[in-house]
Amino acid sequence: MWDSARWRRSGLYSAVAVRGVPLGRAPTCPASPNGCPAPKANPREIPHAEVVVPVKRALKARTAARLSGRLSFMRRFSQVLGLVSAVAFVAACGSSPSSRAPTSTETVTVAPPSATAAPPPAAPPPAASSTAPTTTDGVRSELINVTLPAGTVPACCGKYAGQEIWLVTTPYQYTVQSLRQQLPIVSAYEGLPWCSQEINGKLGFTEWDWMDAKNIIQVHINQTGQVTILRQPDDEGRHGCDTP
Repeated sequence: MWDSARWRRSGLYSAVAVRGVPLGRAPTCPASPNGCPAPKANPREIPHAEVVVPVKRALKARTAARLSGRLSFMRRFSQVLGLVSAVAFVAACGSSPSSRAPTSTETVTVAPPSATAAPPPAAPPPAASSTAPTTTDGVRSELINVTLPAGTVPACCGKYAGQEIWLVTTPYQYTVQSLRQQLPIVSAYEGLPWCSQEINGKLGFTEWDWMDAKNIIQVHINQTGQVTILRQPDDEGRHGCDTP
């Protein structure tokens, strides 16, 4: 199909201009009552058909050559792509079944596991005893027959008549259990009847009392690490004891 725009863009358009006027455009003339004068014949003017028809044929030939070149390139590309696909398929599948080595059908017998008995499980470690051992290398009280835990030292206040104040380094529960084992809780002690036990979790202390109408023995253990032992006269009697 003839494309006038392509024809104007090509180099042939300017080469076939007649008298300076491009093909396809009417020549202009000054306005006059009689119209434009008839053009004079030019013996050297090239007929329109002789110029346009060969140019159309040349453009069609060039377009056909381009299409033929593209088709030829696509055929060659398709051939190369098919060859690459075939090589990849052969590489993935490996050799043919006829070239593979025959599969061995030899039966392998697996020996049963040994019937030796498994070693017995290791014995669990002994549970930690909740009973604190009685210390024999601690500090001995001078008022009652008890031994305080090792590392116990007198408090800053020293000793008073019938009173001892100690500072222990062991945990609170350990100290309570250690002294409990050495004292007859709820029983008479050193000739004095049992009075009472007080355990105050809020204030953090444990206290045991033995007393009669004139004397008292008291052991007071505080969470701060202080142990107070009393053995002295007491005129208050058994007021507040658990037993009459």
